Amino acid sequence: MKKGMALLSFLLIITASNAQDIIITQSGEDIKSKVLEVGVSEIKYKKFDNPDGPNYSIEKKKVFKIAYQNGSEEIISEPKGDKKMYIWAPDVTDLPPANNKNDKIIILTITDRRKLGDKVINKKCTSEDIASTIVKTLAKAFPSAKVELNNGHTETKDAIKLTVDLIAYNAVYYPSLWMAFTKYEVTIQKDNSIVKHILKEDKKFNMLGNPTGRKCLQYTFDQANKELVSFIEEQQ
Repeated sequence: MKKGMALLSFLLIITASNAQDIIITQSGEDIKSKVLEVGVSEIKYKKFDNPDGPNYSIEKKKVFKIAYQNGSEEIISEPKGDKKMYIWAPDVTDLPPANNKNDKIIILTITDRRKLGDKVINKKCTSEDIASTIVKTLAKAFPSAKVELNNGHTETKDAIKLTVDLIAYNAVYYPSLWMAFTKYEVTIQKDNSIVKHILKEDKKFNMLGNPTGRKCLQYTFDQANKELVSFIEEQQ
């Protein structure tokens, strides 16, 4: 009984240690905190490592967003300056073979639903390039399976039918800061379609120019594909 209580107390301590809000500033700084109030012009908070200490405040115009401890996020203000969008062709995500020894056919339908607007400065890949890389990534993750795009594919018994809507894949440059996003809306067609939303983002200070942005974008692509593979495994 005592061991059980000790274990419970330990787990509660671990949970509490991760229960933090993160205030992300316009300059890219992460402030680990406990947000007390989001007011009209400022945000009040306590420092996470000093919960009994004084209250602090920061102007909302200096804050990009808040990532709350429950996983939700709130955009406070867009980074200032003339933002520019860059899109590079992704590399195949380096994944180990999935635990599931899947030897079925995986039929993919990939649709590009991005709304890029007129802010794209450097577009180095097409929708087909991204789709091809996703196919190659899944083929590497499921080496026993046959992975192919749905180009008028005939009905195949026991095939896994997967639709991937590409909602976001781009890097945005603000003065001194890169932010990158990859977002999928995934549907596995079964008796009842199962939908999964995958969003990965990353930010880095602009240390090396375009290579920094490209690295940032590739990281989000890799993380999104890892979650995509896990989602497919869960459905087997």
